[in-house]
Formats: sequence, structure tokens, C-alpha cells
Amino acid sequence: MKPILLFCLFLIMISSPKPAYAGNAGGAELLYQWLHDSTYQVFYKFYRDCSGPAEPDSVIACYKNSCNSFSDTINLHKVTSLIPPGVNPNVMVSFYCPNVQTTCTDPASVFPGYWEQWYSGNVTLASRCNYWTFSVSVFSRSASIANLVNPASHYLYTEATLDNLDAQGNTSPFFSIKPFYYGCSNTLLTYNSGAYDINNDSLDFTLINPLSGAGCPSNDSMISFQAASPAYNLNNVNGNPLQCNNTFNLNSVTGLISFTPSIAQTGAIAIRVDEYRNHIKIGSVMRDMQMVVGNCNYGPPVILLSNINNGYFSSASHDTIITTAGANVSFDIATHGVPISDSVILINGGTGGGAANAVYVAANNTHGRFSWEPSIGDTGFVIINISSEDTNCAANNATITGTDYVVIKVLPSLYDMPP
Repeated sequence: MKPILLFCLFLIMISSPKPAYAGNAGGAELLYQWLHDSTYQVFYKFYRDCSGPAEPDSVIACYKNSCNSFSDTINLHKVTSLIPPGVNPNVMVSFYCPNVQTTCTDPASVFPGYWEQWYSGNVTLASRCNYWTFSVSVFSRSASIANLVNPASHYLYTEATLDNLDAQGNTSPFFSIKPFYYGCSNTLLTYNSGAYDINNDSLDFTLINPLSGAGCPSNDSMISFQAASPAYNLNNVNGNPLQCNNTFNLNSVTGLISFTPSIAQTGAIAIRVDEYRNHIKIGSVMRDMQMVVGNCNYGPPVILLSNINNGYFSSASHDTIITTAGANVSFDIATHGVPISDSVILINGGTGGGAANAVYVAANNTHGRFSWEPSIGDTGFVIINISSEDTNCAANNATITGTDYVVIKVLPSLYDMPP
């Protein structure tokens, strides 16, 4: 158990009240990257429902701390060029197959599509404080969300926190997997946001209530869930944030979500990722996202690992591979499911900074080999996120994704390996 130490950190980003781009907010996340001294680049990733109006040209950022009640605002503008390492900041997001026209390409389409738009701006914090908060609100949420009361009347509020007293040079966790998922009812689904941290800090995942809030500084508030049976709840284990008969589980260490939805639905959920260094909470980010469940009977591909070189599975855990710094650890990845001939395996980075150097070589669509040579700086636990996307389009013209992870425990040297 990581001790949870509460600090004062608050930064908020807000748009003007109820602007013209209402009814299209499908998801969002707020991130930051340290540049130098007390200067940070703040990123806001907004996912709009293409059936609604276009996204705004900019959003207003409000930030404050709890140490001396300082607050101020900055403008975040659209990012138009590639973001290192080659991320496109404005792109269509769809869980449907390439030949399917979504609302992003055809306004008359019955298939929902989403548009990802990045915004950014630099801020120099005026002082050191262990609790700054950044946040942003846009109005309003997509009307297609079924688990929240009157979603189109609520803002979508997202925040991130930062401790520049104990960790001035910290960069927040980022996500490598899009915040949308399509699956079939009455079928076990798995999803992982692919959270990773370049500073190799410890991450802790918690399911939280989707939030609303306006003004600057904003007073965020929880949005009520619809009445349902069983009742909606936010338990990390045996939860019911979507209608799934209390089968929702969120792994607090890896971020892996698994659940079996009981009905077709579109639901909004929110996850907070707390970041720890030396047992001190130094920041957090949250992701607000949508999950779409259709009436179909089609399971995601299952990911299998085998043929490990320079490492071995821990006897205490089937998902942990033990290796040493300087050893090139590698293993085969394959998918199992129907039809396996149409699966594509993706490596989505890891929690450790060095894990971004991992190499994945695909032998064909369903098989490949992972390899990585950790350095002494990667000592500890590194989580590698893996997903397999089934492109057969048998589930209502949608692609189904299975996600999993493997934990790699890196020991300093061979002498630390058990006999």
C-alpha cells in the first residue's frame, strides 16, 4: 500500500460560460510537461462528438495554489504541428472500421465519431507550493451519455495537480491509448489507458465521479448518476459505473479495467491517476472518457506471452517477468480469439522512461516479439501495456480491442537474481 499524503495543489482551466460549442464534449484530459525552472507546458486534450458543433479555437486556463491563494489565467491555443515524438494533435478517433462513415465524415451517419484536438500554453508558476491545480471546463457533455443525469446540461470538468515544492521538475503521466472503447454486451471487456510516466514515478489508479464545474477558480461538483438497478457505484472492485451487474474492476497498480456490461449503453467514466515519488504524492491527472456497448456477441482477442529470453515469470505472479539491467529481455506475443487472422498487436509504452525504447517486431498480424534492454536507471517495476485490435468488423462494423499488461521487474545485476 502506498501511503496517501494529502497536499495542497490546484490548477484550473476553464472556458467562458456555456459557449456555442455545447453538447459535443465526449472526453478530455489535462497534462503538463516541465520545461525549465518553474515553467511548464500545459496540454489539454479535448475529444468532441462529431455530431455536435466544432471545437473551440482556444480555452481559458485558470490555475491557483492553496499555499497563498494565488490564482491567474492563461489561454490555451490549438496545437497545429506534430508533438514529439510525432503525435498528431488533431485527428479523427473512431472505433469503427476504416470503410465505415462516421459522423466525422458524414453528418448523416448513424455511427458516432470523435475528433481529438490538443491545446497548449506555457505557464511560469510564481512560487513554490506543494498543491497547485490546473483545470479546464467545457460546456456541455454529449447527450448520448446514458449513465449521467441530464448530461447535456453539465460541463465536462478536468483537472491536474502539481507539487513544485517537492518535485519542481516533474512531468505528469501521459496516456498512450485513446479514451474511447467499443464492446459487446454480456461479454468480458478489458481496457487500459496506457498510462506511462517518463520520470518512472509510481502510479495509482482510482475510479472517480465524472465532474462538472464552471467559473474561475472553479467549484467542481459531482454529476449524479441515473437511477438504475443495480445502482451505479464507484467501487474500484466490484463496481458499477456502467450497467455491468457490479463486475467492474480497476487495477489500482496497472490501470487495467475489466467488466461484463449487461446491456447496450453509452456511459461516461472518469479515472484519476495519482503520482508518487518516495512515498509522497507529487501530482495527479484525470481522464474523462466514454465507453460504448452494442448488442453483439463478440469477444476481444486474448493476448498470450511465451518464449521468454533473459528473464522468467515470477512464481508469485503470472504476469511478472524478472530480468536484470543490461540484459536484453524478450518474449513472443500472440493473440488468441476468433478470428485471429484479423488481429493487430500494439505495444503502448510502459510506466518506466526507458520502456519507451522497447522494440516490437511483428512476424504477422497475430504474432510478434517484444525486446528491451533496461538500464540501471530502470531498476524496479516497469509495466508494459499491450493491446490487440481485432479488425474483422464482425461486431456492428466496429473493431474490438483486448488490452493486457506485463510487469517487468528489473534487478540491478545477476547477483540479485534468486538461485
